[in-house]
Amino acid sequence: VTYNSDTEEYLVVWSDGFDGEDFIGFDINGRRLDATGEKQGHELEISDITQDEEIGYIHDDPDVVYNPLDEEYLVTWAVDNIIGFDDVEWEVYGQRLNGATGADVGPDDFRISRMGPEGDRSYQALTPALSYNSRDNAYLVTWAGDDNTGALVEDEFEIYGKRLAGQNNPDPTPTPTTPPATATPTADPVVTATPTTPPATATPTADPVVTSTPTPNVPPVGTSRVFLPLTIR
Repeated sequence: VTYNSDTEEYLVVWSDGFDGEDFIGFDINGRRLDATGEKQGHELEISDITQDEEIGYIHDDPDVVYNPLDEEYLVTWAVDNIIGFDDVEWEVYGQRLNGATGADVGPDDFRISRMGPEGDRSYQALTPALSYNSRDNAYLVTWAGDDNTGALVEDEFEIYGKRLAGQNNPDPTPTPTTPPATATPTADPVVTATPTTPPATATPTADPVVTSTPTPNVPPVGTSRVFLPLTIR
């Protein structure tokens, strides 16, 4: 169940069908309710993947959200053919609905998940869950899946997901930027020259008068002699 804030209504979805001796089949249905819980309009047949009187198809585990930007619902569910007449294994499907009337919008029963090789019933997608992102106008669908991609093997269930865009994705809102600051012009500073003391003028000095000192007449020094000690006996 989900709430439509534009029309002040609810949309309830469920799996409905018959399991008998000669026929088995379940489809996804829905009903709009006003704010007091009163039924609005007629019961909605949402899943169309099977034709009337086709047996063995099980549409199960529905989920629904409302998108106020596109004024639409999105319903998801898992479907399988338990009789095996067709190459239909458990996979996740979806349907968009008009937010005011519940009528189908866009492709009928579009496929969302792809688990394992096509037509291989050993791989499954089960229990889908759904959420709406109002900021990006997008949906996120998740489910428990059994796949064989990469290092995965059969019977190893993991959680998978897929992002779906809304019908009218808005242009991204530009992030405001602060304009660069304008520099305030400043006057060139006035530089006051500091007076400098002129270099000192060297006072000229007179060359000193060298007076020669007379040298006395000294006789030249003769050859030096060595005196040996004298021993008297």
